[in-house]
Amino acid sequence: MNVWHSLEFHKRYEKFGITVNSLHPGAIDTALGDDAYLKRFLKPFLFLFFKTPIQGSQTTLHVATSPKLKNISGKYFSDVSIVEETEIAKNEEMSKKLWEWSHKEAMEKCDYYKLKFSK
Repeated sequence: MNVWHSLEFHKRYEKFGITVNSLHPGAIDTALGDDAYLKRFLKPFLFLFFKTPIQGSQTTLHVATSPKLKNISGKYFSDVSIVEETEIAKNEEMSKKLWEWSHKEAMEKCDYYKLKFSK
């Protein structure tokens, strides 16, 4: 859904010079779920499959700060690189439906959103 949302945001706001991209930081070993029995059992092996928080932040930091990406929009990043989205992620009909549903929900439930976006 994040990819769909960024796809629709890109289509609607690119003409204003606003860039938007989506990314996957990867599987990151954080303190979330440390109290879970299974994670405590697997903790010694997570380094084999999971990134550290510093490693996991690299794609986000790259996309947010790289001067080379200043005019890049509507792309999907993983491991600090642009990668091809899946076919379902490229579904423009679904991205439009998600955008419209999100707008409707925000209009119904958020006074600030209503104030800023009602016509």
